[in-house]
Amino acid sequence: FWKEFCAYYLEIAKPALSGKSGNEELRKNKQRLLVIILTQALRLLHPMAPFITEELFSLLKESFGSAEINEKGDPYTQETIVALKAEACIVSPFPKVIRIKDMNKSIEQTFELMQKVVYSIRNIRGEMKIAPGQATDIHIVGSSEDPEFNLVKEHASILRALVKANAIQLHEKEPHLDFSSTGPLGKMKIMIPLPQEMLQNEKSRLIKEQQKLEGQIAKTKQQL
Repeated sequence: FWKEFCAYYLEIAKPALSGKSGNEELRKNKQRLLVIILTQALRLLHPMAPFITEELFSLLKESFGSAEINEKGDPYTQETIVALKAEACIVSPFPKVIRIKDMNKSIEQTFELMQKVVYSIRNIRGEMKIAPGQATDIHIVGSSEDPEFNLVKEHASILRALVKANAIQLHEKEPHLDFSSTGPLGKMKIMIPLPQEMLQNEKSRLIKEQQKLEGQIAKTKQQL
């Protein structure tokens, strides 16, 4: 709920909800999914946090409790409507596992890949102490023969929703960047150009790291 839904899916949905990307059909689909997942999560969390989940459930019930079940609708929406027709969260049916035949497993694999890319980008930014609100360019280098690189290229819009970036560029040849930080991801490489003012700070950091390692080597030799 916290990592996949809040930290990733909710952020991916924001551009569609605000009208910055997609169309009206996509926006409504995102809204429906958010209601379904939130309604399920509240019922799962209710035994551990009864008061706040009951309050939030009542707000969802006010907005969507009057919806009617459509037999031709998907099972997730039907299950959510049934739950919201209960008098309260405490007596609503507990979520059940819904198994759909021919589920496209590649969707989950793609989502996991995009999570790894986002994590790598955030990790590089964190190591270089780039402020969370500071936008940077992001370069992803890979091969067109690599299925993962092609998936990242296809779903680059997800990255734009999840990381602070001026531009996201994908290359098959490594670009020449004067001052950047890089990180490997499978057969790909992620490169983030760094502000020029960070150059001196990075030099100082590396010198200190070098001195620290040299001191450790000298101490080890002395002990030997």
